[in-house]
Amino acid sequence: MEQAIQNFRERFSNDLQNLLPLTKDEAETIASQLDEFELFLISDTLAFLEAVNELDVVIEEGNREGKRVQRIKVFSMLFILEAFANVIYGDDGYGNEKLQKLFRDHLSEADKRKLLIGFRFSEIFMPPTQEPTPAFHVMAKTVDDDDDFLKAALWVNGKIEEIPEARRAEFQERQQVALQEYRDRRNLKKKFTDPVSGQEVEMAMGCSVDCLCETWLARQDVGKIDKELDIFARNLYLMRNSVAHHAFPIFFVAERGTMADVFVWRSKSGRWSAMRYEVIVTLEELVDAFENCLASALRGRII
Repeated sequence: MEQAIQNFRERFSNDLQNLLPLTKDEAETIASQLDEFELFLISDTLAFLEAVNELDVVIEEGNREGKRVQRIKVFSMLFILEAFANVIYGDDGYGNEKLQKLFRDHLSEADKRKLLIGFRFSEIFMPPTQEPTPAFHVMAKTVDDDDDFLKAALWVNGKIEEIPEARRAEFQERQQVALQEYRDRRNLKKKFTDPVSGQEVEMAMGCSVDCLCETWLARQDVGKIDKELDIFARNLYLMRNSVAHHAFPIFFVAERGTMADVFVWRSKSGRWSAMRYEVIVTLEELVDAFENCLASALRGRII
């Protein structure tokens, strides 16, 4: 029996090296230190990950079927992340809370920034009577409320004490005008042709115009980044639920640049809610971030 368990640990170590960005030493240490029950749970999840990776053959063909399979891979990766989170955190929180904690604890700072910049979301709206609002990064409201940052970013950040008294009112007025012009530009509407109806429609541009979110994000510490990351993880979990609970077709990742879509959920009263989302992160970038997260979570099991 002991020999069988040892053989199982060796196979598990090899799987870790093949499927996740872990070194040989890291994989062997993790395999030796996990208890038998955790070993069984995670090995089964790794088998699922191996099967999911086989979808790449279809995805690389780049045809319509490949695009459909692309979203299946992301959807499957979310379930793998959940499985790891359940092993690590046990009964500590609900599904979306565990995903938030997993991202906070184990996404690298670079991957956190990449995902926050890679997705934009509208406000919640109620279809079919309400139209979606512009899509913004989850930190956009925080950015737009940060007057000191905006004044600096918009090159109107002169120190008020250095301005002659007679010109201070004029200077402050120019600052406010610049801020208002910036906010107005983000709500401009642009005409484009809807690919389904063929009709010309207008859509407010949100964070696709004069976006300063990435600049703001680069100046924040990890604590502030994690606050915004929690909102992102919650929205990603709602996207997962849209597929899992309502069979609603969403894509998760970009298809030739920015792509817009919606996801939905329903309250206990039966009312539908929705959010519009835009994605600029690629499938490869998203999967890499998820796999890095899984590897970090396993490193965290090493004593």
